[in-house]
Amino acid sequence: MCGGDVEAGSVVDEDWLLDLERKHFMELLATEKTQARIEHMLKNGKPLRN
Repeated sequence: MCGGDVEAGSVVDEDWLLDLERKHFMELLATEKTQARIEHMLKNGKPLRN
């Protein structure tokens, strides 16, 4: 993994990584295409390729 608000070579703990992952996952869930993919998968059981 790379990026974030840390200096290069810094050691971070698992909680920091999980918080970062959760933040970006929640941002992704807010997008229209992601919501359409989730809805399609729940209705049809197959992935939507949009």
